[in-house]
Order: sequence, then structure tokens, then C-alpha cells
Amino acid sequence: MGSFRYVAVEFANLTASADDSLDCIAAKRQRYADLVKGLEYLNARFWADTWSAVFVWTKEDGDVGRLCPTERKFRDIERNPRNVLPHVREAVERLRDQFQFFHWHLAFPDVFRSPMDEASPDNPTGGWNGGFSVILGNPPWEQMEVSEEEWFSQRLPNIANAKHASARKEMIKALRETDTDTFFEFELAIHAATATRHFVRTSGRFPLTARGRFNTYALFAELSLSIQAVDGITGVIIPSGIILDDTYSAFFEDQMKRDLLRSVFSFYEIRRFFPGTDSRKPFCLFTSGGERPNLEATFAFDLKTVSEVTDSTNYVFLDFAGISAMSCGSFTAPTFRSNENAVLTTLVYKRLEMLGDTGSGWITRTRKGLFNMASDSSRFVPVTGSCEAHCVRLYEAKMFDLFDHRFGDFQDVVFASVSELPFVDYQRRVIAEYTPKPRYQIPSADVEERIPDTWTDQWLMVWRDVTNAASERTARVAIVPRVGVGDTAGLLFLTAER
Repeated sequence: MGSFRYVAVEFANLTASADDSLDCIAAKRQRYADLVKGLEYLNARFWADTWSAVFVWTKEDGDVGRLCPTERKFRDIERNPRNVLPHVREAVERLRDQFQFFHWHLAFPDVFRSPMDEASPDNPTGGWNGGFSVILGNPPWEQMEVSEEEWFSQRLPNIANAKHASARKEMIKALRETDTDTFFEFELAIHAATATRHFVRTSGRFPLTARGRFNTYALFAELSLSIQAVDGITGVIIPSGIILDDTYSAFFEDQMKRDLLRSVFSFYEIRRFFPGTDSRKPFCLFTSGGERPNLEATFAFDLKTVSEVTDSTNYVFLDFAGISAMSCGSFTAPTFRSNENAVLTTLVYKRLEMLGDTGSGWITRTRKGLFNMASDSSRFVPVTGSCEAHCVRLYEAKMFDLFDHRFGDFQDVVFASVSELPFVDYQRRVIAEYTPKPRYQIPSADVEERIPDTWTDQWLMVWRDVTNAASERTARVAIVPRVGVGDTAGLLFLTAER
């Protein structure tokens, strides 16, 4: 809206005006109130709210559902904000309040300025000129979804404590008849979370981090770059998954390719510094901003104390080319304890081909288990129960270790309290016929349905999902029989190139 540029100029003048007396401050307060109540500001806000509302609008067959603004109507509102049906305006305002729409260029019009006419913006990521010079933050670290256990824990604990996911879903479904209010309250929470995820995925605001089961911390990291000035700098405290997880590899790659990343200091475990949590994952001080062509980024891993950040012997220096050489299909950061190890490893990867590369002789395919331990739980049969069809064992990651498919056994374990399995003693290991007892079994037909047709061997190559950088082996690989495999283990299938 061209008329809003006048308001932006007025906000800039307001920011620059004197505030060295009580009268000046009172005058600024009144001028600010006049601006945000002015027609130009309110029209610009409604137009921005309409754009946001479209993504979370319930597109149903009812009257309001069919009135969801189209691109044409959106442009009509831009030209004439008064040309809106009352029901549409009411719906937009209701969604604005429900989802708390926030528009940076309206909240800080003197900081975020629209480019003049067809001019290219200074910040192509945000689409505007200007931005913040410094951004510091500790954003929320949450999955953007409704956890059934958490939502029902205070309302109906019996549902939260159901034995498995499929049983819990049946109990929730029954609420439609037994507790209508709670059922529809839960449905509303699910809709709100789904609508928010839809906005995040389809609005174009988060092209690099809105992938997979994204976490809010990654969205805030990408947001920081879009509201940062071209020569600005951002520092945030977030989980180290921003550089280590495949989900956010596109974001990390973009940071390294554009020479934006300055440093990442990764600490050992979240729970060591934030006692209120029990997370064993690492977190980091992530600093980015201001292009620095051809300069390496500084990394440090597995830090145990804050003082270690200042110890330069912990620093590892990596650039885009080096990480690219060590990346196997996904641009994620390799972890090192010293820069010498990083230099040596980089040289090795640059000289040798990796498994799966074109010309290596092999085509690789990986997947996270054959069965999801939550969503596929209805297929599982307790090992103590009877299986109508022919069943095979369901392996979990805790049952095997490095080159050892008989590492853990559920025998003599209390079912509901398993976090790790007792070590299998030597007397059982020397018996060739000995097979470890699983927690569940599963019909063999279900297993065969999920194994690629090209895989004819009677064994599977797996690796544990549970390990860490402090372990002697960060990849704990084993060969297991052709059985079911839960999603706590990874699977690798190889096919020779023809």
C-alpha cells in the first residue's frame, strides 16, 4: 500500500524526535497513538491480516468457508480496503485474535521499509530495506503439534496414560459420545496446530526450516535472518540440531554457502545447563550475519563449561567446501574435538569416494526402521501373547550393538519400565541357537511388505539411533535376521550399479 509509506516516514520522524523531557515523551506517546489509530495504518494492518488469515481459514462448505478471500479479492482489498463484506472482515479479525498475527513492517515501520517502486530490496530474504542491526534471543524449543499425552495429562490422565498410541486414539474417539465438550476442545486444539503448520509450510516465510517434523527453534533462527539488516548480526541459543540434523540441512547449507555463519559453540547436554529438562541433546550459541567471503566459520563441540568457549584450543574451522566433501547426501556438520582432526578428515574425504556416490559401484537406500513404534503399535503382538499369523521378532535399537545382534534381551525385564536392557551374559552367547527375546512380535507378512523387492538376503543391515559423539563408535552397525525393525534403528539397503 503506497499510502502506508507516509505512515512509515512519520514513524521514523517520531523515533528521531526529542525525548529528553516529560513533555516530549507525552507528545511522542500521543503521536504514536494517533498513528496506530489512523486510517492508513488500520487499512495496512487489515490487508496484512487478510493475507495471514487465508492460510488458517477453515475452507468448509458453510457460508464463511466459501468466503475465504482469493488472490483477486486480496488485490481488491489492497486497492479499496472498504470493499469487504462484513462477514469477511469479522472472520479476518477473529482469526487475527485467535492466531495473534504479527507483522514486522507494521510493528516497526521505521525499521522495515518497503523498496521504492520496482527497486530490489536490500534484504532479499525479508523483501524489504532495513532491519535490525543486532538480534539476541533464546526462542522456544518445541514441536509445533499437539501431544495427546501432554494435552490429556491434566484433563483426563487415564487417556494420557494409555498403554499405547492406538489404544489412546480409541479412547479419544469415544469422547465424542461420553464427553462432547472435551472432545471438541481437543479437536479445536488439533485444528489450530494443523492450521499453524500449514501457514509455516506454505506461506513461503520459512523455505529452509519448515521441513519434516520441524521445531520452533529452527523457525526462529530463519526468521532472525529475515528481519536482520544486511550488515546485522544474530546470536541465539538453540539446540545444536540446527547444524547436526538432516531436517535443517538446507538452512545450514545456505548459511555456509553465503558465508553468513560466524560461529557455533555447542555444549554437551541441555540438561547439564537447564536442570528443569531431561534432554540429553546438545545446544549451542549460534552466531550469524554479515557476509564474510571465503572466511571459515568457527565451531566448538562437546563443551562442558561456559569458560571453554574462550579456549581457542577447542576451536574447529570449517568452510563450505570442506563440509561439502564430508557430507553424504545431506549437508550437516561433522563434529570434531580438535582442528587437527578436522583438517585430516577433510583431506581423507576429498581424496576418497563415498559409498553411494556416482561411480562407487553401489546404489544406497536408507530408511528409519520398518515400523513406527507409535503409529504402527496396533500391528504389534506382545511376545507373551498369541499371534494368529506367522510372526517374527520386532527388533529395537537397544537389542543390538556394534557387530552384535544379541546385545540386549527383554527376558526377565519388567515390561513398562524398560529404558535399557541387561547385558546378555557369556553363557547364553556361546549357545549358537540362542536368540534374544523381543518386547513384541509382528506378522512376517507385514515385514515382507516393507522390505524392498530387490533385497533378497535373509539378513538386514542396521544401525542404532541411540548413540552420541562421546561414544567410541558414533555409528553402531550390526547385521540382524530378516525380522521386523522399529524406528529407533536405521536400515541400509545396497544394490550393485548395473
